[in-house]
Amino acid sequence: MNKSLRQALIDQFEQPSLTEQQFQQLETMQQSLSQQSRPQQTTPKKKFHRPFSGRLKIIAVSACVFTAVSVSLLLNRPFYSLPETNTYKLAPNMYMQTARAIAKEVVKNHLHMKPLDVQSANHSQVQAFFSMLDFSPIESSYYTKNRMMLGGRYCSIKGVTAAQLRFKSQHGQLETLYQVPYDAEFFPGLSGLENKAPPLILHERGLKVSLWVEKGLLMVSAQAPD
Repeated sequence: MNKSLRQALIDQFEQPSLTEQQFQQLETMQQSLSQQSRPQQTTPKKKFHRPFSGRLKIIAVSACVFTAVSVSLLLNRPFYSLPETNTYKLAPNMYMQTARAIAKEVVKNHLHMKPLDVQSANHSQVQAFFSMLDFSPIESSYYTKNRMMLGGRYCSIKGVTAAQLRFKSQHGQLETLYQVPYDAEFFPGLSGLENKAPPLILHERGLKVSLWVEKGLLMVSAQAPD
């Protein structure tokens, strides 16, 4: 019967000394017990991933394509529609931002009704007064009908010197017409008003504001709504 390691060590230490053969036997016994007590290592099992079936692949690809198309349509959709009577070359939001800013400035000046620099019902006399401008105010084919001119004064739109002409409507209401050189770079987004396009109609603080381009001039009128 084989002795345990503890008992073998006790027996050997009780002897005066170990012989060479006894020492080798003791070392062999120790190595054998050490190997038996060491846990056996097992090779980990590899996880098996089942590939997508053909049907699942088709569904996944279709979902990706549908998502890409939906995002593209959303990004290209305008924030709001514009009147069908006009075609605008730049983004709608830029167009409306510029138009709204001009309308607010024009209505503010109209409501103040500052004194006229020249008073005359004759367009030629009023036109001659604006000698400091780098353009000559014109008689608008769209606006001046059924209105009587009262005169004019110097004004500005977005920092550009303009001519402010004052009229009286056939109903006795005061109206103003602003004329300033049209520059597509200085008035971004208004290129859609070129080429005899119909006026853009806005409403600001209870007044009707019309914007259009005529003979190289940006025209802006402010009047009571119809």
